[in-house]
Amino acid sequence: MNFRLLAALAAFSSLASAASAHVSLVQPEAIPGQVWDSAIRIGHGCNKSPTTRIELTIPPMLGAPIAVAKPGWKVETFGTTIIWSGGSLPDGEKGEFAFQTKVAKHATLGSVVAPVIQKCETGEHRWIEIVQPGQDPKEVKAPAPVVKLVAQLSVQVQEPWVRATPKGAKVAGGFAAFVNPGPVDRLVSATFPTVAGRTEIHEMAMSGGTMTMRALANGIEIPGNGRLDFKPGGFHLMLMDLKGPLTEGQSVEGTLVFEKAGPVAVKFPVMAIGAPGPAHQHKH
Repeated sequence: MNFRLLAALAAFSSLASAASAHVSLVQPEAIPGQVWDSAIRIGHGCNKSPTTRIELTIPPMLGAPIAVAKPGWKVETFGTTIIWSGGSLPDGEKGEFAFQTKVAKHATLGSVVAPVIQKCETGEHRWIEIVQPGQDPKEVKAPAPVVKLVAQLSVQVQEPWVRATPKGAKVAGGFAAFVNPGPVDRLVSATFPTVAGRTEIHEMAMSGGTMTMRALANGIEIPGNGRLDFKPGGFHLMLMDLKGPLTEGQSVEGTLVFEKAGPVAVKFPVMAIGAPGPAHQHKH
């Protein structure tokens, strides 16, 4: 497989890689000359059939992979391909299959694909398709995960979501986990132009026995080599001046702007009114 040709064709944006793929990389960025720790995240089975085998092929310039043992699964490595087999991941559960590589010191910065074949008790998914330059990512049914070789790791936006709203509501809450493997960064703003007139970064906290909420006009710091969670009752995005109700099952496109990482496009699935979060609600 010509990974450099695929790299030239891979036009994934953060929106495509983080939001539209059902199979994704926990850490989609790697630095030449350094160890890359990541995992394949499986979102669902095959037509409600449990997953029983995962085949991941690492691009050669990312080095020889070392698979991380997963309880209940057999792990084998053949060249740059890792195979997890013998286990069973139910269709309704998410699962991660971890690995590690040492990226070649002189690897060229840019994007390369890491194809995945997911086999189930019945059927399979071949996550090997490439988003062509100028192509709408929505047209690609089974996109291959993409690894971006960078000089410095940026903040990863994980499991973004917003709550559905009742008819007539003018505000909605947006949540996500911000995982930062690099130096300190700052989330400075967010926009959801198709559904909200403006968006603010808010904090909810108890003060004197009363729950208060305030806007963070200067944004919020994302700690270096750390994590910050936006969740109900705490930090969150406040989508304001809604143009219509947000309905469970749809998704809204937003752009988060970081001080160092710059703008990052992310798709936010809409979950039920009162939903506690993605860990408690998963739909296909």
